[in-house]
Amino acid sequence: MITRRPYVEKRISEMSDGDKVRITGVVVDSFESEIILDDGSGVVRVILPEPKPVDGLVQVFGKVFMEGMDKIIKADIVREVNGLNIGVYKKLMSWEG
Repeated sequence: MITRRPYVEKRISEMSDGDKVRITGVVVDSFESEIILDDGSGVVRVILPEPKPVDGLVQVFGKVFMEGMDKIIKADIVREVNGLNIGVYKKLMSWEG
């Protein structure tokens, strides 16, 4: 039986090499196959699973790797969550753990 590790909700500032993460943030720059995401604790480059236009508030599910001193997320899933009330979401996330 194959067991897969779950994606763990983290802040960009808390990510480490090899982590499988779920990050919620705002797209601050967008390119054909990657975006720059800001969650309020930092910014990170995200490589998209397929080239497509993405903007606004998004959740990224993927694996963190290092390129030199930079952390990068290779995304498995990117979904727009523009209807999400980010204030309520942040409050709920601070109650976890």
